[in-house]
Amino acid sequence: MEREIPDVEILEMPNLGKAVSSGWSVEPDKRTNNEPNFRVDSLNYQFRFDPSAFPASYQPTAYRSYEVQLVARGAEPDNSQWKSSWWGAGADGRPYINDRSKFFNNCNGVDILLRLKNCPTSVIRVPDKLTVIYGFNGNWVLQHCNRAQWIFTEGMIGYRYRLKVENLTDGGFVYDKEVIYHSREEFLKEDPELNFPANKRYRVSLTPLDYCGNPLFARNVDFNGVSNSYDHWLDDERMLSDCDGRYLAIRGGKTCDLPLKYFVYEVADGKETLVDESGNYVPGKWYSRYKFIKDHRYTIRVVEYGEPDTKKIDLVTFTLNYRFPKTYPRVSDLYDEAIPWSTQTMCGSAYNAKRNGYDLNKLKEYYGIADWTGVDEGVSRYLSDDSQNAVCCHAKSGSASQICRYRSGTSD
Repeated sequence: MEREIPDVEILEMPNLGKAVSSGWSVEPDKRTNNEPNFRVDSLNYQFRFDPSAFPASYQPTAYRSYEVQLVARGAEPDNSQWKSSWWGAGADGRPYINDRSKFFNNCNGVDILLRLKNCPTSVIRVPDKLTVIYGFNGNWVLQHCNRAQWIFTEGMIGYRYRLKVENLTDGGFVYDKEVIYHSREEFLKEDPELNFPANKRYRVSLTPLDYCGNPLFARNVDFNGVSNSYDHWLDDERMLSDCDGRYLAIRGGKTCDLPLKYFVYEVADGKETLVDESGNYVPGKWYSRYKFIKDHRYTIRVVEYGEPDTKKIDLVTFTLNYRFPKTYPRVSDLYDEAIPWSTQTMCGSAYNAKRNGYDLNKLKEYYGIADWTGVDEGVSRYLSDDSQNAVCCHAKSGSASQICRYRSGTSD
């Protein structure tokens, strides 16, 4: 039995596809870069299919008919490089493709080639300008606190580069050579010509001569120099002051910290008297056991590790001047008991630094804001009351109390 089949119109697929790069760059493909003499010979790219020129009915699935590759501007396609591993299309028909091409000189630009699958006459050429980034990695290494060494930790062999190191402190270049590495061992080797005094600032750059890009893009190429001037810290925020003075936690530091010896001198009448020293080199804070006297002037000097004691460096000169509040007003007791805080001045005749104290920060609900009436506002508050702890001291009778030390900001 014969059946008549009606004529069917087969529509021709319009060739309106387009592919665009997902960014402004491509990266060297280094999947097997662990081999000693591996030469990068391909580039990783990511493109996205653009179906916007198609009629709406074609747009969701048009990408399925296309394959893509990346070549140098104006270059012919390579039949072995067509790729169609699209992914993430979604309802809009705009998938991505992550793949690789052969390595080529991109300095004159690139072409993204798109064609209908297995149809050589349908090639669409989309010109673009993509730069090659990464490829190398490295960092500055500070050696013995006085030398800066640039080292490569990752790289590409077989390509020519212009390697430069700029002296940002004085201007000019301290290194400017064409280089080519033939093995991983060669670029990983520490180059003595890339070793410089650490008291200057430097910037390293690497310009490819066989392609265009920035091999050290987003790498740490700057060395900021080691400062020979010391910062200092004299407190760890846990040490108490009283009416006579206080102990100090002393630390000197700079960009490159070394263990230090500390020497403390009291300065009076134009003369210096050594009152304390660390004895040994201290790698961090030195907790001096000398009680610094209130309103006295001091100079602290340090000696760096490995240096003789005659090479002392001035760390800081200061006067230990601070003031306490005059009194504390009594506030209502939560349990209707009267708390007889002393109304005399903080360092009055009843003051005794040797009495045991209680941390008022744990009793803050019982007292109010300090009264600074009559306290000289012009006093320099270096290590001032604003960084002190509060301690409640028993009077001799055992029934009354007075406030001997105070740390503001934690109690009101």
